[in-house]
Amino acid sequence: MFGILRYLLALMVVQTHLWKAAPWAGNYAVFTFFVLSGYLMTLVLHERYSFGPAGVMRFLANRALRIYPPYWIVLPLAAYAAYHAPHLASAVHRHYALPATDVLWLKNILIIGADHPTKSTLVIPAWSLHIELVFYGLMALGLSRNRATVFLWFAAGLAYTVYMAMLHPTEYQFWYYRYFPLQAGSLAFSAGAAVYYLRGRVSLPPGIAFAVTAFAAAFMSGAGVIWSDADALYLQGFYISLSLGFLAVLALAGVDASSLPGPLRSIDRLLGDLSYPIFLCHVPVGALVLWAHGGGVFPNTALFFIISLAVSHLFAWALHAAVERPLGRLRDSVRGNRVDSGEASHPVLND
Repeated sequence: MFGILRYLLALMVVQTHLWKAAPWAGNYAVFTFFVLSGYLMTLVLHERYSFGPAGVMRFLANRALRIYPPYWIVLPLAAYAAYHAPHLASAVHRHYALPATDVLWLKNILIIGADHPTKSTLVIPAWSLHIELVFYGLMALGLSRNRATVFLWFAAGLAYTVYMAMLHPTEYQFWYYRYFPLQAGSLAFSAGAAVYYLRGRVSLPPGIAFAVTAFAAAFMSGAGVIWSDADALYLQGFYISLSLGFLAVLALAGVDASSLPGPLRSIDRLLGDLSYPIFLCHVPVGALVLWAHGGGVFPNTALFFIISLAVSHLFAWALHAAVERPLGRLRDSVRGNRVDSGEASHPVLND
């Protein structure tokens, strides 16, 4: 039942970029995305692919088929909006602009290397995809192969975080050094990998697991109401939300999805299918909404957010139907599934 969680996290990112009503919600959500990825990638490496050369190649090929085709569809849309309305693009996000050099274009196309602070970015969340892709490779090479490697990975991520907290305690430096670099993502990814080894010890009724998830999502989205001081939001809010995200993933990992009502599983799958396209397209969609309304809608307002979110859902549905769904058969063959086996629709292992 991770589809609903992924969808809620994607909405928090949209909320942060397009409305600013809860300006830190998206930052909190991204690290919970990392926790979830750490768990799911460890799960599929152990239970679907293996860590041998053939398994690693199938895993990496499937991740590329998952990440790149939708991204490469959104990329020209984002470039079109940034070219025709650069002032509106920058009004939606200060880093949204056409790449100024060939190197920046290459980073935007390949994702690898599109780490923050790449100033000329067409798909704003690309920096987080860069971190995802690097950790996919490292995990396939053995970073999450057993409890010992995961423990050492988590210890290294925690040590880095503590060191940076002592070295750079101020607000801006906190985000730069403890949020954007690859090393900072180690804490969340390794925590997610640890969920794979802990899940057998935690078994909650579905209602309790869903309540934990709902509380975590509500906290991340509404933390700005709890603390008005910016430093407190960055510090307490960030690490509390990361802990809650870890607990939500751990709770959901113990839920037997096959025991849940069919309609709930269908909703979970639908919302999960929409989450990645929404995550990718919402910023260029926001710029196009401003352009289409000719100044009648202003950025960072509730009306702008609602219109942009609605259009993002429509675009996400079309992207999933036209690109992701047709690729499903190819991805099944890479996994080694028979398409009609039923395994491809497994609510967790459908990586």
